[in-house]
Amino acid sequence: MSCWQVSGTVRLAATEDGAVLLDLRQGVCFGMTSVGIKIWHLLKQRCSLDEIVDCLCTDYKGIPRERIADDVTEFLSTLKDKSLLGVDHRAQTSGLLTWLLAFAQRHRLVGKSPPVRTKTPRFLFLRALLGLAAFDLFRFGTNFCCAYEFVRGWKVPGSQSSGNVVDEVCKAVNYACVWYPKRVLCLQRSVVTTCLLRHCGVSAQMAMGAQKFPFKAHAWTEVDGRPINEHRDVQRLYLIWERC
Repeated sequence: MSCWQVSGTVRLAATEDGAVLLDLRQGVCFGMTSVGIKIWHLLKQRCSLDEIVDCLCTDYKGIPRERIADDVTEFLSTLKDKSLLGVDHRAQTSGLLTWLLAFAQRHRLVGKSPPVRTKTPRFLFLRALLGLAAFDLFRFGTNFCCAYEFVRGWKVPGSQSSGNVVDEVCKAVNYACVWYPKRVLCLQRSVVTTCLLRHCGVSAQMAMGAQKFPFKAHAWTEVDGRPINEHRDVQRLYLIWERC
């Protein structure tokens, strides 16, 4: 059998007892055992089915080779069915997303705007409320790839932020979430917080992680590697998939 190729858009968060995969292109999560992790690493080394089976037979000598081969084949088929294995598809920016980023650039919303001063909390609140609405309007909640690529494409302006802008932005987002007519989930909140902070000249990142038992995915915003507007132990509770 020819070598398999893992998707370049898949991220792995591993523990001692297993791992969780996240496909940034699809927004699909997939749990694995410790054996699955070993197979995944062998796949990344472009090992064939026979090579993977040989390696596992060395580790599990008490199990017949035929059974191991059947289990590995079934596991690979599952990965392929979920599009986690096969052609290495890179996340592609949709036409709508390209237009959104271009619109923001033309209107000095990305990369060129001066820092927002902390003396304008109402302005920040309106920005945050508009951001929450735009997230729903463009259906980022049902298109993880677009949300991810949008955050990646949102640049920090050359000028630096002034004052206690991080706290002001967090307060504005919190108030906006209270007044927003729909429940705001973590991805929506972190996308808006990260982009608003970058608009204000802060090099913020959106982090995404998962815990395996019980399974739960979460997104939050970090500044200088420190979670903001979030539980302090979030980095301990959740294994990091990706930062963007």
